[in-house]
Amino acid sequence: MTDTAVAATSQHHERPPFWRNTNVLKWGVQLVVLVIVIAVAWFLKEQAGSNLSDKGFDVRYDWLDGPANIQVSEGIQTAEEPDRPFNMGRALWVGMVNTLRVAGVGILASTLLGVIVGIARLSNNWLAQKMASIFVETLRNIPVLVQILLWFAIIGAIGELTTDTGPIRGWIYISQKGISLPRVFYADGFYQFLALLAVLAIPIWFVRRYLHRKQDDEGGEQHVGLITLGLTAVAIVIAWFANGIMAWPRDIFHAIEDAWAEIPQGVMQLILSAICVAAAALWIKRFLDSRRTPAGLAKLTDDDYFRMIFAVVAAVIMVVVIFVLWPGLSSWVINSGSDFWGWLGDKFG
Repeated sequence: MTDTAVAATSQHHERPPFWRNTNVLKWGVQLVVLVIVIAVAWFLKEQAGSNLSDKGFDVRYDWLDGPANIQVSEGIQTAEEPDRPFNMGRALWVGMVNTLRVAGVGILASTLLGVIVGIARLSNNWLAQKMASIFVETLRNIPVLVQILLWFAIIGAIGELTTDTGPIRGWIYISQKGISLPRVFYADGFYQFLALLAVLAIPIWFVRRYLHRKQDDEGGEQHVGLITLGLTAVAIVIAWFANGIMAWPRDIFHAIEDAWAEIPQGVMQLILSAICVAAAALWIKRFLDSRRTPAGLAKLTDDDYFRMIFAVVAAVIMVVVIFVLWPGLSSWVINSGSDFWGWLGDKFG
């Protein structure tokens, strides 16, 4: 090899300086932009706090513990309870739960209605197709504001809930607040009934598995479905009358309640931090496994490295939130967890 070829080869494999490396430049620009965004957000936060303090406004969140001066007609809690005051924080929580309930029902109902109307419009049945087309075209050509006002007028004309506002007195009531239907109330022993039924379902599953295996090995009709249905009926009858024997989980749940309430706040912070770190590590492991080929790990791109670094940064941010920015989160987890285990224990009382 000549000197010219050696020089060309060495020049070909020579790495550029880091300030001209495209990977370094891309990462450097992203980090600089991230630092600038965080610095600007911090500056605006400090300026807003300083200006409010100069004007005599003390920005705190103590108002969440104050009494709720609003009325909530329905929800998970609408009045004072001996061990749970109805403060502003509780009122906001009730409002969020009510919003999720309405949104969930609306999404489910609209999806079901949309599927039915869509299938009807594509149907070969002339009547179903025309009715679906009229429904769609009518609603499509009426402005949404007009529809809201129309339904508001219709619902407002119904009136308030009384004993005479239902088509079936004692069963269905219709008012401005909605449609009221009878529901089943859980009586004493319901959770014991479910627990005993779950225990009895284990041998039923083994019997069903045995019958399937016997049918595959020996052939013939083993009446798997009929026998399973009969055993399930027997289990329901046994659980209905013997549910009292499942009252023992009450003491276990109450013991967990007491132990959960005794967890130190620092220990809970470490547990929550460990969960965040473990979640990030698990996500990175699964991400690398998705990039693995039969010959080994495929070459990662800059975007792949950015995703993994973002997972690590997210875990670090959560740890900072748990220990520095929101140390009360661990106390909330301790108190809420203790309340949950106590509530579950009371259900087996």
